[in-house]
Amino acid sequence: MNAVDLKNIIKRGAVEEIFTRALQEVAENIADINTPAEEKREIVLKFVFKPLDDRRNVAVLLSSQTKLQGFNSVKGSVYLGSPKPGDPVRMFSDDPRQDQLFAEADVETSAQ
Repeated sequence: MNAVDLKNIIKRGAVEEIFTRALQEVAENIADINTPAEEKREIVLKFVFKPLDDRRNVAVLLSSQTKLQGFNSVKGSVYLGSPKPGDPVRMFSDDPRQDQLFAEADVETSAQ
């Protein structure tokens, strides 16, 4: 019989595979320029041991949790308006009146 260690506590190298995946998530999060560079990240591997009534057999459950950093805040704006009076208010990525304002300015400029 072999003594239990991290390589064989769960068959087929699951511990190493789970840790490697979590480590990759952490590496990608650190490399992402949209996340805070100097904030901590964490990997938690949790082993739960559930003995059976005979106290000779134990189910081993492994879960992992990564604590990553969220995206940096970014700022933007949207414009609220209605295409026609009485229409529902909508959001626009730019001021829908801009085309009209610039067109009126072009007409005024060319008329002079």
